[in-house]
Amino acid sequence: MKTMEVDELRTLMVECMGGDADAAFAGEEFLAAPFADLDFDSLARVELAEQLKTWTGLTLPNDFVDQAATAGELLERINDALAGAVGAGTGEG
Repeated sequence: MKTMEVDELRTLMVECMGGDADAAFAGEEFLAAPFADLDFDSLARVELAEQLKTWTGLTLPNDFVDQAATAGELLERINDALAGAVGAGTGEG
């Protein structure tokens, strides 16, 4: 089953911020920080939502990223969506 790892999410988030991420993304501490504390603005969230649709191959709702308060919650939502797709026979397995 395909899953997203922490480093993969970090890479996508940094790319969506134009590659200008600071030390806030070092380690796994960023997973618990609210998006606002990471300077991850609404434009970056929209870009991330599009990147996630491509990465997962799933049709995700437009507010998929906005429904998570932190990157950790988002990572859990992504992997839940991937697991659901596999269970439905529409994802990779």
